[in-house]
Amino acid sequence: MKDVIVPMDAEEIYLRKLFLELTPRDEEIIKKMSGNLAKYADQIIDSLDEHILSFDEMKKFFKDEAVHRRVKEALKKYFLRLLEGDYTDSYFRDRLRIGYVHSNVGVLPKWYLGAYCKLLCLIYSTLDKELEGKGTPQIFEAVLKVLFLDIELAMDAYIISREIKIRGKIRELERLEKIYRELKTVAEMKDEFISNVSHELKTPLISIKGYSELLRDEKAGPLTASQKKTLDIIVRNTDRLTRFIGSLLFLSLAQAGWTEFEFEPIRIEEVIEASILTMQSIADKKDLTIIKDVPTLPPIPGDRERLTEVFSNLIDNAIKFTPPRGKITITAREEEKHVHINVRDTGIGIPADEIPKLFQRFYQVEKGKARRYGGVGLGLYISKNIINAHRGEIWVESEIGRGTNVHIMLPLKRAA
Repeated sequence: MKDVIVPMDAEEIYLRKLFLELTPRDEEIIKKMSGNLAKYADQIIDSLDEHILSFDEMKKFFKDEAVHRRVKEALKKYFLRLLEGDYTDSYFRDRLRIGYVHSNVGVLPKWYLGAYCKLLCLIYSTLDKELEGKGTPQIFEAVLKVLFLDIELAMDAYIISREIKIRGKIRELERLEKIYRELKTVAEMKDEFISNVSHELKTPLISIKGYSELLRDEKAGPLTASQKKTLDIIVRNTDRLTRFIGSLLFLSLAQAGWTEFEFEPIRIEEVIEASILTMQSIADKKDLTIIKDVPTLPPIPGDRERLTEVFSNLIDNAIKFTPPRGKITITAREEEKHVHINVRDTGIGIPADEIPKLFQRFYQVEKGKARRYGGVGLGLYISKNIINAHRGEIWVESEIGRGTNVHIMLPLKRAA
């Protein structure tokens, strides 16, 4: 154990003894009576040990018999040292060291103060029996002063030990706070970088898509079938890259707390239709059928662009994980104070143990499959954030080999 005992100079020792009125005469009295008490050392320590072990909280410290034996030996050594009557610097250091041991092993002051009290009672009864009442008070008073000195030193050690631990914890907290500030700064720089890059990439992508669509629609002249196919691929991948950059931008803004929503009365069937149109060409490439079963519903408070992103993400996922000639069915119904939307596919399904993790950032079901089907694991995370901002709910039901059903509940009225 590291020695953290604060040494006491001669003046401090003198003042401590003076305050307790522990005089050389008291020391001499104890020396003369030490033989009378020393012969009862084993009996006194056994009684003290029995008293200590009568409390369940103390028993846990002595589960190991070897530890228990060493503690009893230390108690006897302490008691015999007390009777020597030579209370100098070495005595002070020994008593402080005992206090540090108590603190380090987790013994609270209430327990060792109680042990001192019990020891006093045992010493008094032993003296009274040995001396038959003759001179007992005078001798007991001298012993009492020494035990109060021991209690004082034990409390000093406890307080200093606690202060050392607290200072250590403060230093550790300061270190962690510094690391947190540094990580926060790096995270803010990363978010700002992603935001700036996303904005910078969006502008040329819009131009690429616009010119590609003009060429594909033969506004600049007739094209061969092969040229049209190539331009379709360019437009499709530009849309995909635009959505990915939009996801990164949303993520960085959300982490920085800068995400804004523009709520207005919207018709969810129009949002779903716009999302289907965005993804229809990709579905056609896999020979997938998208079925929309959405009646005219009451308008809901929502951010049209954000909700379009949600449904585009869900349809995109359904397309990725549904084999050719499969079906994707989108339904919506009014249920009490909500609109309940389902995006159901006939795809490969999701293992039950993976479903609770789906909405975690960057989480991908079975990384090998995710690489085969593409994606970075942001779609559902972003969708959940958007639905939460609408005071709604989103959850997933799935069965391996039978497909996946994503549920969304959106309120008809926005809560205050």
